[in-house]
Amino acid sequence: MKTSIETTQGLGKRITITIDKIVIEKAIQHELDTVAKKIKIDGFRKGKAPKFLVKQRYSTSIHQNILNELMQYYFINAITQKKINPVGEPKYIPREYLCGEDYTFSAEFEVYPEIKIQGLEGMEIEQPISEVTEDDVTVMLDLIRKQRATWEETTEPATTENRVTLDFTGSINNQPFEGNQASNIILTIGKGYTESEIMILSLQENIIGHKAGEKFKIKIKFPEDYTTENLKGKDAIFEILLKKVEKHKLPDLTSDFIKYLGIKNGSIEELRIEVRKNMQRELKIAVYSYIKKQVISGLIKANNIEVPDVLLESAINILKKQTAESFSDNKKRELTLPHELFEEEARRHVQVSLLISSIIHTYDITINEDHIQKLIEEIAFSHEDPSKTISLYKKNATLLKNIQNAALEEEAIELVIKKAKLTTIVRSFQEIMNPRSSEQSKMISFNNN
Repeated sequence: MKTSIETTQGLGKRITITIDKIVIEKAIQHELDTVAKKIKIDGFRKGKAPKFLVKQRYSTSIHQNILNELMQYYFINAITQKKINPVGEPKYIPREYLCGEDYTFSAEFEVYPEIKIQGLEGMEIEQPISEVTEDDVTVMLDLIRKQRATWEETTEPATTENRVTLDFTGSINNQPFEGNQASNIILTIGKGYTESEIMILSLQENIIGHKAGEKFKIKIKFPEDYTTENLKGKDAIFEILLKKVEKHKLPDLTSDFIKYLGIKNGSIEELRIEVRKNMQRELKIAVYSYIKKQVISGLIKANNIEVPDVLLESAINILKKQTAESFSDNKKRELTLPHELFEEEARRHVQVSLLISSIIHTYDITINEDHIQKLIEEIAFSHEDPSKTISLYKKNATLLKNIQNAALEEEAIELVIKKAKLTTIVRSFQEIMNPRSSEQSKMISFNNN
């Protein structure tokens, strides 16, 4: 076997291999003998047909199958001998086979980049120092109550965070237009709507201060780039009938409500303790995430590595699929998204994966069973039956493998943190969690055991 390797472009390689004609002829003859014993040709008993007839009928397909098998075998043999680590499957480039001659073919593939991790010692990382205060617990208790609030009608004027029910009729130049009427529209004032929902935004602004039963008019100017063609740039008048104004009715922290939240003895003190535990857990995750982002950015900045096209394409497809699924409705309609939209994020994902893998390999990081058990227990805590969840993870090979990978990644991140230059910064719980609104904050989950 003769081989030669060349670099094509970037991480691309082309290997050219020549297989000795004797090897090919022996393999073909062996296959012909095997086929001859198994087939039945009209006029002959099974396995008794003349070899020349078998060769005449099956030679072409046998030649092709043998060449395909030999190309795969010799490719694997060659990259193993030369200690080459290919990414994905190679593209075989066969040449014409001439009976009685050596056979030469090529295979093109990409290799993983050679990575020598740089920048660990000089990496600067901010390490937040934060704690959960009693005031933070009180704020969270208010959020818990708000998340479980009910609505009750009020005769007071509408304010931010009220819910309203209304009818509207719109006109442009005193003429109706398509979609100009609606009844029993329910809006939550102050809820975040996008700029494209200009009508709802305007309704919110103009409803504040009005009471249930009032009729009034508002003027809306639709932008030039509005999504509805016949409304672009138009001034419209809407007649509003405000039918109902509702305000939040927060549940009191009664013993029954506290028991409903999972605190069996209904104690407010016990509730605060449990809420604090959950907040500390969330704070720990947020602090780790804050530090991890710096580690990842530092690694990418210090290690400008090439990304194999095969891995980049796979990462793009995964992101496209996830995005399409998140926007698809119940009809699962197809959502066409351009590759370019995801290329930067996908490239970063692949770079991170390669860098973390390199750290794990370079520093010989191995699976720590205690770490894995800890991660499983953290996941199980938020489930209704933690013991059942723990058992599931230990029995399911896929789930366990995912946890093992997560543990290895955390070990790699911790190694970088230990080598980096840390600067502590003091931050409040609210600054670390950085909630944009109460409705975007995570609901506290309680362990009922």
